[in-house]
Amino acid sequence: VGILYFKGEGGPKNAVRAREFLELACDSGSGGGCREAGVFAIQGIGGEPDAPQALRNFEKGCSLDHGGACAAAGDYVARAEGGPFDAAKAAVFYAKACTLGHGQGCLRRGAALLRGDGVKADGIASRDAFVSACNAGVLAGCAYGGWLAMATGELESALPLLDRACRDGTDTLSTMACFNKGYLLVGLQDALDEGEVVLLGACDRGY
Repeated sequence: VGILYFKGEGGPKNAVRAREFLELACDSGSGGGCREAGVFAIQGIGGEPDAPQALRNFEKGCSLDHGGACAAAGDYVARAEGGPFDAAKAAVFYAKACTLGHGQGCLRRGAALLRGDGVKADGIASRDAFVSACNAGVLAGCAYGGWLAMATGELESALPLLDRACRDGTDTLSTMACFNKGYLLVGLQDALDEGEVVLLGACDRGY
């Protein structure tokens, strides 16, 4: 109901009522309602910005096993929005988001593990988190997962990840995946020609 009020479906738009209904949904045990209520609170939609309330909403949504709410809670504490920076707490939220199958949460978990932000750096676990992000449809996860697999010599695992990022993406990261795929193929005796074609494609895309 809150989103319908916000979009004006079935009546005039009313952000204030939308926010009220989203808070009610959260109080009633809707993880998705908590996540949306948190977004409204932190952005000041339908009322004054309320960062502490946003975090409470995100945390409750996460406790209700909503992956998006867990990822949002992680972003909140990682960016110190309305409170102290807490990389360790963010890492916990991202880990749960990833466990719940949230692609962006897996991507952020992979990055935290790669850099050692709030958690012990672990390249293998980072790669696994990026692969989970890729499996959830986040192409950046494919690109980073493929790069890490390639760096550790797991070429058979790297190739399909890099191929997916290269084929389905259009941004700079996907172009980097094309380059890495081409570089990998050039190193394979029976794929030299294909590798050269992929590298030329990466060049045409500005890499």
